[in-house]
Amino acid sequence: RTREEQARAYYLWAQTVPAQFWRFFSHLGIAEFGRVVADMIPPYAISQLLARLDLYPWFRGATVLDLFSGACGWLMAFAFYPPHYLPRKWIAVDIDARRLQICRLVGREMGVDVVTVRRDLTRPYAPAAPVDVVVGSPPCHEFSAATVSRRRRVEDGLALVRSYLESVDAAGPRLAVMEEAATTSESPWMLKMLLARRGFRV
Repeated sequence: RTREEQARAYYLWAQTVPAQFWRFFSHLGIAEFGRVVADMIPPYAISQLLARLDLYPWFRGATVLDLFSGACGWLMAFAFYPPHYLPRKWIAVDIDARRLQICRLVGREMGVDVVTVRRDLTRPYAPAAPVDVVVGSPPCHEFSAATVSRRRRVEDGLALVRSYLESVDAAGPRLAVMEEAATTSESPWMLKMLLARRGFRV
């Protein structure tokens, strides 16, 4: 709500980013920084999720499709693992050019071939070539308790989740993982039902 609270939130977010990547964000002004990281998944949180669910071996040498990639927080998570678990190729799909630029820098730093696709994901995306794993974090504004300046439009948020799930169907990967905030009273059961119908473990 205030500049101070905003700065504190960014500081906490920054602590989840592996140190070697911070230079890709530190030159941005606070407004652009906020825009670039607004939807980014915290890399350390993802690294812990993949460890807890024992999913990280699936990424070893894999081709990964990252939908709603943002600044590639999912890829940054692999900085917390030994290098032999790195994916071989990372396809980052997002609507924002600056975020995709950071994805390319992250890939170069980690030694992963990053291909970027600038695209609006309100419609499902079908990759041109086979992929092994699909990951994604559809925008959480409509599900998050942090959205207080207006009424949340949960159905709009669910539409983006459906686009992700239809993209998974089109890609046909061995594994698909989705991260989503579900902090409002109505969103957890809606998301669970939608995912369970598609065969996801929730």
